Amino acid sequence: KVHTTSVAAFSSPGAGPIGRITEGRVELLAQPPAGDHLGLPDALDKRVELVWGTAGGDGRLIEAAAAEADGLVIAGFGGGRLSAAMADAAVAAVARLPVVIASRCGAGSTQRSSYHGHGSETQLLAEGLIGAGQLHPLKARLRLAVALALGLDPVEHFDNRTRQESTQE
Repeated sequence: KVHTTSVAAFSSPGAGPIGRITEGRVELLAQPPAGDHLGLPDALDKRVELVWGTAGGDGRLIEAAAAEADGLVIAGFGGGRLSAAMADAAVAAVARLPVVIASRCGAGSTQRSSYHGHGSETQLLAEGLIGAGQLHPLKARLRLAVALALGLDPVEHFDNRTRQESTQE
């Protein structure tokens, strides 16, 4: 949803509409990728927190969330980057729970190797974070919650190419 009250409140940045209503009939223009359905859990009983990356962020919010959560999604800058301190906290959290890095931008995918250095997507993926791919942080949080509730390996249900390719470089 991109607007609180507009009749055109819904949008799909980067993909366009998935369908339309023509002469009273639903006309689908796009379909979800085959095999993308995770399943339907009986309950979303796993705690998955969402932390937004901030300029100069010190990592304390990541540490606090990771101490209590079963999974964590971090909305990083641009294609999935973090401040040095937030990157340190995120990498430390990987030892305890799955950590997904998403982009806080309105459209576009997490990157794999555009930047290098401390806090870059290249470093974060190589250290065990999971790339969200095209998923917005809110959608990545829901996907991680469903995967954990179903007992699925999160790496297998996100853009796992991100992690594999970055570790091969």
